Amino acid sequence: MGTRLFIAGLAWRTTEEGLIRHLSSVGEVTWLRVVIDRETGRSKGFAFAEMAEPAQAERAVQELHGQPLDDRPLTVEEAGPRPERRPGSVRSGGPDRSSRPDQRQAARDARPVRSA
Repeated sequence: MGTRLFIAGLAWRTTEEGLIRHLSSVGEVTWLRVVIDRETGRSKGFAFAEMAEPAQAERAVQELHGQPLDDRPLTVEEAGPRPERRPGSVRSGGPDRSSRPDQRQAARDARPVRSA
């Protein structure tokens, strides 16, 4: 198991400091980031953390998964690898909108022509 964790089920009021205190009960937290919505400034409800040792990360999964923090049960699991992004790709993960006009034209061309 790696040392990077994915933590979900966070309450909006959960802070990075509070989550670090919670995770510190099973080992040393070397890095933690609560993911924040850019538009609202509130937590998106999940975070990523790194523990000093793989054994500490494993212990966090075993002991803290399902345990409450700020009245919400946490999901704690090993984080998977980051997906590779193409250079210049859309950050939102949505479709590349630059091809949209061509798709609209193709849809218009495919419509049956009505005769009057």
